[in-house]
Amino acid sequence: MADSGRIRTARACRNQRGSASMSEFAPALFVFLVLIFFPFLNLFGYLCGIATAALIANQCATAAAVSQTYDDAINNCSDTAMALSGSCLGKFANLQAVGGYKGTGVDVFVAVTNMGSNTTSVFGPNQPISGTVDTTNNIYEYEAQVNYNVGPFISMAGIPLVSEIPMLGKPAQFTFSVQKAAEYPNGLTGGGPPNSGGGGTNGGGNGSPTVPGGTTAVQ
Repeated sequence: MADSGRIRTARACRNQRGSASMSEFAPALFVFLVLIFFPFLNLFGYLCGIATAALIANQCATAAAVSQTYDDAINNCSDTAMALSGSCLGKFANLQAVGGYKGTGVDVFVAVTNMGSNTTSVFGPNQPISGTVDTTNNIYEYEAQVNYNVGPFISMAGIPLVSEIPMLGKPAQFTFSVQKAAEYPNGLTGGGPPNSGGGGTNGGGNGSPTVPGGTTAVQ
């Protein structure tokens, strides 16, 4: 009888320890998911978004640089941006265009650098240069500036403490710019499309970007 009582007592203790372990597992799992797993997934998504936006900016600048006219350049840029952002890669990165020419998220600028004075004039966004082209004294470059929101893989907007944190509770916005030399600078003065009002963080409503180091923005 004494042995039977001890067995029942041991079983009761094991059951109590098992119940305690299960009750502790749920909050531990919640803390792991909220503080570690979900933020890690969102960080991975953010890195994918950055890489994809950088790729789009580079491809748009390349498409503009090899265009023979300004009209071709801006259309090639917008087509490239739409194709890449709408591809499997862009959808996986959860990219959303912000402003840009025809809402594609890309704005096109033209940087004209005088080799004698080492000053740069920037035209745009989405407008051809004014005046004549002087390839003897100037260097002409296309600049593709892309602006995108990247949303979190797993939205945590319902959690009060993190609902306003980018890439946890709301999308994060970022901008990339890539410049490449124009292979056909004589086509830069062609009649370009009307100003679409750039959405870039470096450009104002009239499209006058801030360019570091001895530069002048031209509308």
